[in-house]
Amino acid sequence: MLQVYNEYKKAYIKQLILQKRLNTKHIFSFYKRKIKFYIRSLTANISLSSANLMYYTNETNFIDEIC
Repeated sequence: MLQVYNEYKKAYIKQLILQKRLNTKHIFSFYKRKIKFYIRSLTANISLSSANLMYYTNETNFIDEIC
């Protein structure tokens, strides 16, 4: 099934090139969207981990104060 999909994709790209509709803008916009999504998920992960770190440090400080 995957091979059929890849063959179809190759044929579609060849057709686009033949019709000269494949401009570089289209390709770059696709990759720009992917990069934006990757950066967004990366920053979300970083903010999550920093929030977890702050929570753990606050909890250890609280435990230290009790002891």
